Amino acid sequence: MAESGGPNAGFAQERLLSRPDLLDEADPYWSAFLDLDRDRRRNMIGGGMVGSVDLPDCITLDRIRGEGARQGYEGDGLEDFVAVLRGIDDEFVRVNSLRIAAESKSAVSRSRDKR
Repeated sequence: MAESGGPNAGFAQERLLSRPDLLDEADPYWSAFLDLDRDRRRNMIGGGMVGSVDLPDCITLDRIRGEGARQGYEGDGLEDFVAVLRGIDDEFVRVNSLRIAAESKSAVSRSRDKR
């Protein structure tokens, strides 16, 4: 029988439940962000005794522009699309980097307490 969930099941469920209620005009931005997030590069940083840390990297400008063009945005509309997506992505990276840093700090603290 397959294992229910997995190591990230709680985070995935929390992310689903915390999806913001958006106005209809914001939906294309949110959908584009979710699509682009699937291809996000990650930065693996060695963490010594507690293992490595997997930090999210920003979605590249080329990928955001390409998605905007694919959705039919041009000119100023494309620039607005890029600005909105970069703002969403910057906040995503900031929040997740802080969460990962707090989890790493907690793991180091637990490791020290075991000594």
